[in-house]
Amino acid sequence: MAQLPKPEQAVRDYLLPAEDQYTLVLDHLGEVTPSKFADKDGNFPLEQSFYFKIVDDEEFEGVELRVFVRIAWWDGSVGQPSKSYLIAKAMLGDQLDYENPPDTDDLVGMRCKANVVHKTTIGNDGSTRTFANLTGWAPIRRRKQQVQEDIDDIPF
Repeated sequence: MAQLPKPEQAVRDYLLPAEDQYTLVLDHLGEVTPSKFADKDGNFPLEQSFYFKIVDDEEFEGVELRVFVRIAWWDGSVGQPSKSYLIAKAMLGDQLDYENPPDTDDLVGMRCKANVVHKTTIGNDGSTRTFANLTGWAPIRRRKQQVQEDIDDIPF
């Protein structure tokens, strides 16, 4: 058994990325567990941790960001699409089949864009903590290939 450190000895330093839009890759997933919070019907829906890494910013390259995602298409408690749907839609774009949701394991390694927004909470010890909250999920826009014309084919 290991002795846990006292709160003042705990390491709380971590790299907090600036508020901005980043390209993220889904690096790995946590286990599927019941939520800590009940929905409006008193049920504890299943959720999973998604661990993303920033891949397009020199200063924050490789910074890991975690998101708790309910494993459902619709979040009935707030009457809108769930975060898992928004993430899958951002990663798969037009390939997302609403009738046949993907397995979360199939999303690992895929990329999308999301906004980092800072959120501040007050801990049990009264200290304030700021963390990165991911919002505004969006697909990565791919440029359409331009048709290159052969100069010899131009009639003038």
